[in-house]
Amino acid sequence: LVAASSTGQIQAVRRSALTTIAVITLLMACAGVVLTTVLLRRRLRPLRLITETLRKVEVGHLTLDPPVREANEFGFLADTLRVMGTRLEHAQKLAVETDRMNRELDIAHEIQANILPKGYPESDRYQITGIYRSARTVGGDYYDFFEISKSKIGFIIADVSGKGISAAFIMAEVKG
Repeated sequence: LVAASSTGQIQAVRRSALTTIAVITLLMACAGVVLTTVLLRRRLRPLRLITETLRKVEVGHLTLDPPVREANEFGFLADTLRVMGTRLEHAQKLAVETDRMNRELDIAHEIQANILPKGYPESDRYQITGIYRSARTVGGDYYDFFEISKSKIGFIIADVSGKGISAAFIMAEVKG
């Protein structure tokens, strides 16, 4: 059995085969890129939704509710963000309340400092001094000195039962 063929025919078949392979490869690559893009967009859609939710976060409104309810890593991330948003909002409210209370305590401390004596009676026979430290930031304690006569001095020490702002305000009223 003998097969004979010319070099020109072999080259033509070879070119045709290479062209066919190149066209098929190009078509498969294009189809692969399109299919990969579609699949990736579909699989990463929950991540895009989570990102959009995070972009909408504002100070004062930290509740996060990404519209993702899947039972995979994205669903877990969305659930974690929901919990985190709730906790952040609670912490922010707590911080505002703590700030307000600290301002009130500073005012009460200033009021209490103003009702305590600034100076002390002076004499050659005795020396009087005083210091006050509340168990808390403020309290209902009070002391003062007053002259009864040229040779006698009186002093008062008082304590409102309880501690804190209400005790300090009651003592300020009593002094007044």
